[in-house]
Amino acid sequence: MSDIIKNLTEYNLMLVLILIPLFHLLFIKIIPLNKEQWKKIDYIWLIGAFIGLLSTLEKAQEEYFNLTIPYVESGLDSKIRDIRERIEFGKGPVICRTFITTEFSPPKDELDKIQAEYDAQCRWFFAMDKYTAEAIGEKKSQINFKEYSMFSLEKGDTYATQSFLNAVKKYNNTLNEIEELKVRSKKSELTYILLFLGPYFLTIALSLRFTKVTGEILLDRKEKSGT
Repeated sequence: MSDIIKNLTEYNLMLVLILIPLFHLLFIKIIPLNKEQWKKIDYIWLIGAFIGLLSTLEKAQEEYFNLTIPYVESGLDSKIRDIRERIEFGKGPVICRTFITTEFSPPKDELDKIQAEYDAQCRWFFAMDKYTAEAIGEKKSQINFKEYSMFSLEKGDTYATQSFLNAVKKYNNTLNEIEELKVRSKKSELTYILLFLGPYFLTIALSLRFTKVTGEILLDRKEKSGT
């Protein structure tokens, strides 16, 4: 890529060195233009400069996406780590435990209900471990809970469930951002044309502008000398 850019730079530099003398010869010596005609030249070189500017903007956008996509993708690893940590917490002794009855325990019916909720939450986290393994593996796909029953946030340890769901949401949002960036980074045929022809249009525009300055200076001198 750097060799291509270097070659294009050399070609455009050579083109400038050729076009400036050529335009001077054509529009000052062979077909000398008057003031009105030089003003009309403004339309031509401004259009060329505008096309060249568009190609520069397209190139800047391309560089932006080339730098942004890997940066966002690198953040995906931390999101996956967060999901795994939340799952391990949900499979750990804080959730997967047996409550011991003491003198400070709630009534048996209430304790049995709490135990049942924690047991169900523990099973849910083990199921989530298997369910999310493929999505956060090499495949890197969305985790869609519509395909799997959700665990109620009102049961068991609400922090464990909520923190896991938040981690999944951040992961999915990052995947969406990456996909959007990749879609926006795809070039149309017009973009390819602009990137290829833009520098040449800019080169022609600058060469015309240089020639215009010379032509107008010469015309001013003729007017002052009265010839």
